[in-house]
Amino acid sequence: MSETRSDVTVKALDEISPPTTRARIVAASFELFLRHGFDGTGLSQILDATGLSKGAFYHYFPSKDAVYLEVIEAFFLKPVRGFDFDGFDAQHLRDSRNILAGAYGELPGAVAAAGIDMARYFALFFEAFSRLDEFRDEMRSYYRALLGSLARRSYEEHEIVPSAAASHAINVIATLEGRLFLNAVFGAEGIGPLLSETKAAE
Repeated sequence: MSETRSDVTVKALDEISPPTTRARIVAASFELFLRHGFDGTGLSQILDATGLSKGAFYHYFPSKDAVYLEVIEAFFLKPVRGFDFDGFDAQHLRDSRNILAGAYGELPGAVAAAGIDMARYFALFFEAFSRLDEFRDEMRSYYRALLGSLARRSYEEHEIVPSAAASHAINVIATLEGRLFLNAVFGAEGIGPLLSETKAAE
């Protein structure tokens, strides 16, 4: 089975955990960037969080910018690069939608289990999206590939016109991303209680 975005994100979180000094710097910086953003995080805070001297820090990273890039690489780009598009494209459209739904559904739990606030996770993502041209370009390429795959198979399997196939693909991703956004809005309780309230009102 192909690795989903959620699977790879959990691995990234696990790999960043304890052992090496470099990993400790990245993990501590990730937490600081989540809470304060890039501009609100100073090198002194990273040193305090890791217990390292400035000289020891510079042995691993030439600057705060370099740590920031590695954080974005580990927690955002690595999951995207780990997505198995060949395996995804080989599935029937319905199975591909189910794979995506499962991955998106697991992500809030994986993020919460790592002690990360979903809203701050989104905030760091969009901060990097606005600051880093290469990150922005790579994320756009990822979503173009995902949308293209869904649209192509909608067209091939259901013989609908290309514009309708493209709209279907956009609706699938927009719905899944919208659920993530609502999970960020409602915090730790997620959208489960909201869904229960909606069903009870029917």
